[in-house]
Parts: sequence; structure tokens; C-alpha cells
Amino acid sequence: MLLFLLFLFIFQSCYSLSDRNNEQCTKDSCSSLTSSTYYFLYDINHGEGFNLRRDVYIRMANLVNKLREHTSPESNWILVLPPWGPLYHWFSYNLQRTQIPWSLFFDITSLSHFVSVIEFEDFLRLSTSTSIITIPYVYTLQHFSEGWGENFEEKLEVRKCNEEIMYEKRNDNYYYGWFFGYENRVRAKQFQCLSAQGFVTILVDFLLNNITWSQDINEEHIVKSVMFDRAETLLHVDYGGYNYWRARRSMRYAKRLINLGRNCVFITVFCIESVFFSS
Repeated sequence: MLLFLLFLFIFQSCYSLSDRNNEQCTKDSCSSLTSSTYYFLYDINHGEGFNLRRDVYIRMANLVNKLREHTSPESNWILVLPPWGPLYHWFSYNLQRTQIPWSLFFDITSLSHFVSVIEFEDFLRLSTSTSIITIPYVYTLQHFSEGWGENFEEKLEVRKCNEEIMYEKRNDNYYYGWFFGYENRVRAKQFQCLSAQGFVTILVDFLLNNITWSQDINEEHIVKSVMFDRAETLLHVDYGGYNYWRARRSMRYAKRLINLGRNCVFITVFCIESVFFSS
């Protein structure tokens, strides 16, 4: 019985990180999006800690996984990893505090076993223009100003921004913002505030029904992409379920961190033994 359970665990683990080909939608159920590669970007409330950022990644990875299931196999959605920093409880001011890549903390190859991911720096290189890159759609997620009401229901609505707008429209009709500290290299073609209530997958239908690409999409500085700021607004879908753990298990720490941890454990054990045995 024990051997059977061990075999079942190994089989499920291997299958859970397998290729997504077995999860593709049928021809009839696929979206009519044209064959292309699309990039999904997100950010969260500035200054939030490590654990929330890791948690929101799981939500966004599951969202991108759903997008890949509901579009044709030729439509490739890729998740762009938002650079880290600054975080309020990182007090090492002598070290780099912004534009920190995910590869410093996590194994990018392992992350890609669940959904395709790239670093933000790699996203910037997609533009043939060396000066700036344009994101066609940027949305700031926000709660409904009137609250949830008596009954919980999923809903989305483009509304007036509840708080001060973090993106500025300039004379060239583009929107500019912080963009992870790359404010001089990134701009948005369109910006709106989106009141949202529900699970992250509520954005799937919104994207498939509302996102179109204008004729100028082939300009050298525009990349087919959409960004959602304040992504922590939406909830986990199937929290603790199958795909939640597929995403969570893919978040293996970078080998450099693992080696540092092992060395720290060795040094700590050595120091403890030295203290006890020398006394």
C-alpha cells in the first residue's frame, strides 16, 4: 500500500508539471484570437512584502494558464515577471533595491514548467526600438466604491478611478508611469481603471471579449501586451486546488539561494557544536 501511494505521488507530481498540450481547448471552444504571442504584465501595491508578491504570482500564473486553455494553440500567452523592489522591510540601503530580477530568488526554468514566463528586462528587448516600448493596454484594478453589497458576486466595470491616478497622459497622447523604475523606457497607449470583484479568472472573458489590436500594432515600439496594476485586488481561483499547487510547486528557489542556505545551516551547526563541545 505504501509503495502504491509513493508511486501515485510521483506520477501526479510529474504529470502536474508536464506540457500543457493535454489541456488545450478544442477547436470549437477556442477563442477567435489570431495566431500570435501575447504578453501579460502585472504589478501590485508598491511596498508589499515578499510573501504577498509570491502569492499574487500564483494567482496570475493560474490566470495565464486559463488564457492559454481558452485560446487557440497558436495564441501563446506569456507571463512577464514584475521586477522586485523597493520593499518597506528591506533595510539594506547599500544594496540594489529596485529592478531586481526574479532569477535572484527563483528558478526561472522551474517557473516555466507551469506557464511560460520571462523577466521584465527580456520584455523590454522585444521592441526593436532601443528607446521605448509601448504597452497597448494598462488597467488599474480597484474595488467597487460601494463595497461588495449583501451578496458576493463576480463583476467587472470600467469606472472613474477611486484614488489618485498613477499614470499621466502627456502631450503625445501616451500614458507614463513608474513601470518598475523604467519610467523612461515604457509607456501605455490606453489606460483605464477597472473596478473588479471576484476571482482572477474573471479577467479571462474580459480580455477575450475586449482586447483588440489596432493597425499600428506593427510599429516597432509596440508589443502585443496588456498590464493589470494592483493585481492583488482579485482572489485566488480554486485556492489549494490542483492548479494552485502546480503553480506553487513550480516556484523553486534559485540554486544560488539553496546553496547559501545549505552553507548557513552547516556553519550554524558547526558553531553550535563548537560551543557545546568546547565547554
